[in-house]
Amino acid sequence: MKKALILLFLFMAFVANANEYYKAKIQLLSGDVKEGYAELPSNRILDGAIKFKESEKGKTTKFKNDDIDIILYTTEAGKYLFERRNTRIAIKSFGKEREKTYKSKSWLLVRFYDPLITYYWIGQTYLIDEEGDMVARTVDTSGTWADISLFYRRPGEDAPTLMASFSSITIIGAEKKFRKWAMLYFGEDNEIGQRIENKEFKIENMLELAKAYVAYKKKADGVNTIQE
Repeated sequence: MKKALILLFLFMAFVANANEYYKAKIQLLSGDVKEGYAELPSNRILDGAIKFKESEKGKTTKFKNDDIDIILYTTEAGKYLFERRNTRIAIKSFGKEREKTYKSKSWLLVRFYDPLITYYWIGQTYLIDEEGDMVARTVDTSGTWADISLFYRRPGEDAPTLMASFSSITIIGAEKKFRKWAMLYFGEDNEIGQRIENKEFKIENMLELAKAYVAYKKKADGVNTIQE
């Protein structure tokens, strides 16, 4: 996916109605599962709950965001999974590795999944674009820039790790920082780390990097397929 198209997703006028309900399956942290119709999630400060109806014309109820584990939406274009998770950042500065896991949770849109790795987007809101795809959107209200944060998570990791972001403006040094963080995440002394160091992958290639990691791991195990 080209960066120009991704930036278009951020700022174009979407046809989806913010109050529209979509067929959804909500899994609560209690283990209960609710099936019906729900609004799309939001990471805006004042949006603390998901509106839900058991039928299209049913009574509206609310589930608090932090009571939900995952939501699976089904649209005419396909299925879209959202996870409610803490996120983390891991960096290497002045020769020392540092990491921080944030206490607050966010809604993450799964853009690619394989049992070996998941690739996520985080935005303020999520909408269906004109082509029927689920995309993230962040509106600039500060007079600076707006971005979509990009994360990876592998099995056994408690929280997705920030790798980079798609920004509405050019950030000097963004690609260098991405390579630094990605090499720290995947390790430097292996095929993937070397490919990152050789600038084979840019921020806009994070999907391809995730697939390359899957292929690398499966090749090591004698498996040559990638789950789309």
